[in-house]
Amino acid sequence: MALEEIAKKPSFKKGKIEDLEPWQKELVEAAKEARKHAVPPYSEYYVGAAVLAESGKIYQGANYESALYTPTVHAEMMAIDKAIFEGEREFKALACYVGEGPGVPCGLCRQKIYEAGDSMEVIGANEKGEIIITKIEDLLPFGFSAKHLGVDISKY
Repeated sequence: MALEEIAKKPSFKKGKIEDLEPWQKELVEAAKEARKHAVPPYSEYYVGAAVLAESGKIYQGANYESALYTPTVHAEMMAIDKAIFEGEREFKALACYVGEGPGVPCGLCRQKIYEAGDSMEVIGANEKGEIIITKIEDLLPFGFSAKHLGVDISKY
């Protein structure tokens, strides 16, 4: 789904970082900080991410590229995986911070985010201070997760 189509969704908002709520600004700032740790020697596309757990704790991640590409770690996945490893299972929002563009997660990351929380808010931000806010279900319509398989992930 193109960004133009997503922009038509009721959850979609566009603006500036200074327009965000304090907790959203903190999340974007954490993603911006995480971006400093990115290692993208092949694409030179630096991405930082931060996920806010329902517990109130923020977990950060940055992309780390591999020469084989397939084992490349995406920033959003790293942040979510760190949170899961620390025992978190419920999430409120995720922020992505990039140099240029809208900072929306790739398809693979959208799937990971959807599985972590199918109503999670996603904030894309860039160095120009521009932001977009939407819901993961708008970025990944007809998403697939454990609940579609009848699995209660909260047991794990």
